[in-house]
Amino acid sequence: MKAGEVHIWHFGLNRGAAEIAELAKCLTVDEMERARRFHFDVDRDRFIAARGWLRKILSRYAATWPEQLRFQYGEFGKPELAAKSGSNSPQFNLSHSQSRALLGITIGLGIGVDIEYINPDIEWESVAALSFSPPEIQFLRNQLDEKRSETFYDIWTRKEAYLKALGCGFSEPTSSFSVLPKLSLAPVWQIYPLSCPYGFAAALATHGPVEHIQEFSDEAEFCK
Repeated sequence: MKAGEVHIWHFGLNRGAAEIAELAKCLTVDEMERARRFHFDVDRDRFIAARGWLRKILSRYAATWPEQLRFQYGEFGKPELAAKSGSNSPQFNLSHSQSRALLGITIGLGIGVDIEYINPDIEWESVAALSFSPPEIQFLRNQLDEKRSETFYDIWTRKEAYLKALGCGFSEPTSSFSVLPKLSLAPVWQIYPLSCPYGFAAALATHGPVEHIQEFSDEAEFCK
């Protein structure tokens, strides 16, 4: 991978029991303890699948074994690879929603990704009133009824990807900035919509220009 490139990995989280057991072998004691805290089996298994595939994919970029990867965390919990995890230093960000996950990997750029399941029944007005800037709220109101949920999640994923790239989570008020293309952030920040399965929305944010984005659908490409 060259500087300025971004690789986007799409993968599903609904896995069979045998694969979940194999993926669990990659996880640390702390990660398995987190998995056991989930009340429902489906949530536990999706967590194991997300962390397991994160490790399997990242290990290729870091030139090490999945179980040998070590993470360190920023002030607001954003993970990054510890220096001892491998010879390379890829930046990454993971997002998951219900049955889908999205992993962004790059070198030399701050990165954030977000994927969200589109709930067509969301009460967008009340959520937008708290989380969106005035131009974004007006933009939503101008949409046709059938496009409003999709547009809401397009804006939401852009905002969350940006905040994740910053590494500050929701400590910064989301209504204080706009991610609409014509009212966007400083030029150093780039936000891109991403392809994803029907019923989901996704976005990528980077600190610096991207020369090329390559998306991998599921882990089929991983096996090549």
